[in-house]
Amino acid sequence: MLERGFEEAEINQPELAKEAEEHTEQLRKMYKPGTVLEMIRSHNDEELNAFDHQYYIRYRARLGDYPDYIGPFWLRWWYRRNLIIFSNIARLATEDDRILVIYGSGHNYLLKQFIHESGLFEVEHIDKYLE
Repeated sequence: MLERGFEEAEINQPELAKEAEEHTEQLRKMYKPGTVLEMIRSHNDEELNAFDHQYYIRYRARLGDYPDYIGPFWLRWWYRRNLIIFSNIARLATEDDRILVIYGSGHNYLLKQFIHESGLFEVEHIDKYLE
């Protein structure tokens, strides 16, 4: 569905499609290859995660038009997916647990937001444990 949205955007929303591609290219440059440790650090960088998430809101949310809001419909699915992941984390955790959550970096921003806003957990950044 999202792929179709960007294909249609090239015709119906060309400026949006161009800006989205530029954002994607900038993001690719920010995610530098390296050692596993370097990549873990890079993919958990708060500024980079915010820039990645901004792509969803700035471009994907604006794909399509009435009555076919492709981008918002896709984002509804994306938020639901991340809320389900959060729900599973919260359900599995006990009071004294320490939990390491490993997901793709595109999930970081929302998962951290949901975890923080729930007030159920104290979040520690992965860098604290990487040597």
